[in-house]
Amino acid sequence: MLTAKMLDARFSENYRQIRQAITPITHSESLRPPLPGLNPLHWLVGHVVVSRANFLTLLDVPSIWPWEICKLFIPGSRPTAESAAAIPFEALRHDLERTQKLLLAALARTGPDALAALHDERPLADHLLEYATHEAFHAGQITLLQQILTAGSTPDTTQHK
Repeated sequence: MLTAKMLDARFSENYRQIRQAITPITHSESLRPPLPGLNPLHWLVGHVVVSRANFLTLLDVPSIWPWEICKLFIPGSRPTAESAAAIPFEALRHDLERTQKLLLAALARTGPDALAALHDERPLADHLLEYATHEAFHAGQITLLQQILTAGSTPDTTQHK
């Protein structure tokens, strides 16, 4: 059975990886898409924060952002000057850290019965594992984008190691 401690470890590793990748990035760098039509780092980090705000509600933690900000980073939204102006990259870093603290506190008080409780016909633990997997995918994207931004060029996708 999936435990709160296991979820804590997964989300903590995701957070560590994302935090390490975004620390050297400036606001202007965060707005630069890796390739035309792809989401920039700014949008991806905002998307992770929105995702966390969403699943934290399953743990009875209210969203840290109003809907007007959340909608800028949901699937199907596109990065714009409005989203970049809405939240500076440093604020995204701060809000990611805020969600980490809220998440760890919520998981610390979530016992086996709560994880087994059904939400939309599935145990809470299943929902949280799905979110952790979703976040791990984006943590990988964010790490790759940070490498592209700090290298100053796009990756050579024609070479395989």
